[in-house]
Amino acid sequence: MTGQDARLALVFIHGFLSGPHTWTQMESLLSSDAPVSEQVTVYQYEYTSKIAQLNPLKRLPSIDNIARGLGDFIDLRVVEPSILLVAHSQGGLVAQRYIAAEVSRPESSTLHRVVGLLMYATPTGGSDLALSLRRPLFRLLGGNPQERELRPLDEQVNAAQRRIFESILIPPDPRYRIKILATVGTEDNVVKDVPGRSVFPDTRTLPGDHFTIIKPSDLDDVRYLTLKHEVQTLTDQTLTDQTRSRPKEASEGRRDLTATIFALPSAPRDFVGRAAELEQLLRIRNDLPPLFANIYGRAGIGKTTLAIVAAQRFAPDYDRTIYINMRGYEAEALDTFEVTGEILRAYGLAPSKISRDRGLRSGQLRAILGTMKTLLVLDNCADEHQVRPLLPADGSTGVIVTSRQAISIEGLENLWLRELDMNDAKELIYRNRAYDQADERIVEQLCATCGRLPLALRIVAAALRLRPESTLTELDRTYSNSKLRLAEMRIGDLDLEASLSLNYPSLEPAAQKAFGLLATLPTAEFQAWHLGTGDGTSLDTARRSLQRLADQQFVDVVGRTATATERQYRYHDLLRDLGRKFAASDDEARVRFLRNVLAAYIVLAEEAGLAIGLDGGQIEGALGASTWVEIGTLAVVVRENPVTWMDGEARNITVLIEQAFKDGLFDEVWLLARAVSTYLDSTCSWDAWINACRLGAEAAARSHNVMGSATMALHLGVALSRIGRASEAQAELQKASDVFTSIGDKVGIAWAQFRLGESFRLGDSPAEATQCYREALASLEGVEAHTAMRSYPHLGLGSVYRVAGDVAGAVRELSAGLSRAIADGYPRAVGWIGFSLAQALSDAGDYAAAAASLSQAREAFERYPAKIGQTWVALVAIELKIRSGALPRDGGQLAELDHLIENFRTIGDTRGEAWGWFTIAQIAVLHGDRHRATGALDNATALFTECGSELGTAQARLQLASITDDSSRERLLSLARQQLDALGCRWPDELIAQKVVGWRGW
Repeated sequence: MTGQDARLALVFIHGFLSGPHTWTQMESLLSSDAPVSEQVTVYQYEYTSKIAQLNPLKRLPSIDNIARGLGDFIDLRVVEPSILLVAHSQGGLVAQRYIAAEVSRPESSTLHRVVGLLMYATPTGGSDLALSLRRPLFRLLGGNPQERELRPLDEQVNAAQRRIFESILIPPDPRYRIKILATVGTEDNVVKDVPGRSVFPDTRTLPGDHFTIIKPSDLDDVRYLTLKHEVQTLTDQTLTDQTRSRPKEASEGRRDLTATIFALPSAPRDFVGRAAELEQLLRIRNDLPPLFANIYGRAGIGKTTLAIVAAQRFAPDYDRTIYINMRGYEAEALDTFEVTGEILRAYGLAPSKISRDRGLRSGQLRAILGTMKTLLVLDNCADEHQVRPLLPADGSTGVIVTSRQAISIEGLENLWLRELDMNDAKELIYRNRAYDQADERIVEQLCATCGRLPLALRIVAAALRLRPESTLTELDRTYSNSKLRLAEMRIGDLDLEASLSLNYPSLEPAAQKAFGLLATLPTAEFQAWHLGTGDGTSLDTARRSLQRLADQQFVDVVGRTATATERQYRYHDLLRDLGRKFAASDDEARVRFLRNVLAAYIVLAEEAGLAIGLDGGQIEGALGASTWVEIGTLAVVVRENPVTWMDGEARNITVLIEQAFKDGLFDEVWLLARAVSTYLDSTCSWDAWINACRLGAEAAARSHNVMGSATMALHLGVALSRIGRASEAQAELQKASDVFTSIGDKVGIAWAQFRLGESFRLGDSPAEATQCYREALASLEGVEAHTAMRSYPHLGLGSVYRVAGDVAGAVRELSAGLSRAIADGYPRAVGWIGFSLAQALSDAGDYAAAAASLSQAREAFERYPAKIGQTWVALVAIELKIRSGALPRDGGQLAELDHLIENFRTIGDTRGEAWGWFTIAQIAVLHGDRHRATGALDNATALFTECGSELGTAQARLQLASITDDSSRERLLSLARQQLDALGCRWPDELIAQKVVGWRGW
């Protein structure tokens, strides 16, 4: 019998209108009384009890419901085989109801473990205190099911007592040995002497009233000594019963030694959580008898602990329990042939009678296990070969297996054990050393560092316990260093690294190599192609290696890729540390692996860009082109799902750029940064884009790559202009233009000049913008290659003409640009030019043509998903309805505009947010809501000012002037005219009337 078997569970049950705090004094004395505290484990059963339930969606539980909850609590939470229920007041009625209900069940799953019930001041005969007042009060409050059963002569209370008296006490039932003691207080006026004793013959009178009866002052207080006496009596009784119930001697007169040779180990005293897993094992036992389950998961996850706890809970259902550590991954792994022989000898079978044939010996084992109900626990099994020969044939033997992998045996239920949740992880540390509330954050960090792995957490807890001078902060600092924590996570016989690597030798050489190499990648997740391209192996070989690693719990399968073509894998952080340690001896192989993966990403990212229709095109003769033989197969998948692939891989690409820069792979850095830039632009990932561009620019400079320097300066300038940093953007774009000029790259010059023109135009500098656009067109003279740059300068010029009031010129330039973009097949250019052309046609009053152009832009942005473009198209569609008089009167567009403004805010487009408010103001004007219009225009003006848009500010003032009748109208018109004149805008009244709702002229 183990030490765990000898412990008695104390389950405290509080009373009416109370809670677990009522037992604080009793618990404190128990913990200070060493002889008793070593014999017991304390549990608190809590339930809802209050005067009234004011929440209409909830109700107060009845005593029947509370009693059923007590049964579930014992079943799922209490692991000790012997239980003493300790109850106060109404808690005693709950315990009685639970016992009475369990007695009525033919096969009670928990009652045989209850050895005692100690009741303090329980109204077994009811309480008549203030009865005449209680009835109307609780009736007024909607009734209280618990209070009703506290009244004298309650039929349900009496029925429960009769059941206990007749079934357990008189005559005693051999199945249940429950010692019941009822106590009453000398000064208790709530539960008086006779009602407190009721039918139970064993009673005691203690000092105190209804509440102080459970508040002993010290260890010599008779109220505490009563509980202590019950604990010691019942512990002694349990020991005697277990000794008497040992199995009888087996055949040939030899003793059955299974209880000593194959005894179940003790479960850790700090066991926490796993309620769902225990409930699942209980379901397997109840729904699919006999119990046949495999608890599997990675090293240190708590498989053995859960198996032992479950076995202790289920042990009373069996005549004997056999535990065997099969040592499946150790050099001394047990052979089932020898194990079978040991079990047969332990049962008393003479060695001469034990067969030397494997099959016959397994048959002997099945025969002998069938003589009594047996629970077989096979711990640390490597695979099916260590399980199948030991399985019984009868339906009365339960089997619990633990392994690092799922096991395929018919009828075996595989239960995958995951990490503890954060609350249980913190509780495990707390049980070993209490921490202050101020330490909560550090404890959470420690739990996260340990990956919520129970073995790692126990090592941390042991360090706290054995090294009292250590602080939580010191340990967190030590274990947060990924290069040191594996070496530090060992104490006594607990060694995390040894446990994690135990089954590593069983992996094939290819899987071992994959485990180390993949761990060096900085990406959170990875797929088979990362291994294939990095190591130069085929996809099929890579898939097999990853499947083997997943089977042995070295990596986790986390779903499928965004394109649904491959499985996605991820490391547990501590296993990534282990893999990196194995790979550390060959840094040259690590860098070569990373370089190959980067080369594949460069090719695939550019394939995705071309398939989407990104405007940058492919760099001729790109460095680092992948030599992997299957890159073409993967490229086909990317071309078929370019946006989905980029959505799934963009984060990986950005972290790979950072790692490559650290490793000095500078050519790969700028090429990959360039390949992902336009995608990051389209998804408005400004911070990631700017970081990638800066690293790319620095990498190109360090590798003295002139083309790379110019390209990255171009992309960095665009990124900076997107977030309103105009001066920095213009400096980078001018640098790009100068470098492209120095190497004679005409297309590069055109791109740089166009982007520079955009920066000037958005900064309300139309003359400088026009010059840049014309230089872009001039640089393309004589260039025959297809490029989106043939169309973009027309977009810039058309936008400048539109601002200046030259609507005809704007329509001409934008139409020319749109035709070129369609002919050259660049959907992004089609989207932006079509969008701008729709605005110009609207200015001209040609609403039908404007709607057609806007529809063309919408379709282009759907093909080339650009959230910012889609949002602008939706905004201009509402503007078009306002101008054409097609705006519905139901106000639905206001809700849509709120959504668009939020989109602009999320993207970081302040200009778009301002025009959203301006459009709301126009709708308010149409609806005659001057107050709302004024507020919206105030918001628009503030945002236009923030982003430096003089044109937007002027138009907002014109709109405000259109609804103003006092002297301020002239001031607004004067300010607007000054701004428009400064911008070179010569807007006639008819054009302003298109742009401003309710325009009344200058």
